[in-house]
Amino acid sequence: MDLKYLNTFRTIIEEGSFSKAADKLNYTQSTITFQIGQLEQELSAWLFEKIGRRMSAPDCPNQRPASGVCHRRTPS
Repeated sequence: MDLKYLNTFRTIIEEGSFSKAADKLNYTQSTITFQIGQLEQELSAWLFEKIGRRMSAPDCPNQRPASGVCHRRTPS
């Protein structure tokens, strides 16, 4: 796991959007999208949900508080 990707995740949470995080980190938005995609693939989890134009960590009722991750369910 690349620590830069975790920093990107944290910055998106703080800034509330991929584009604001990209500006703050001096990355392109496509770089941000790629890094989050890599994290989601590695963790087999969705890290964000889109609410209008803002991104937030998903609210998962069966998840421990502060984990910030919803695990993908595989079809039965």
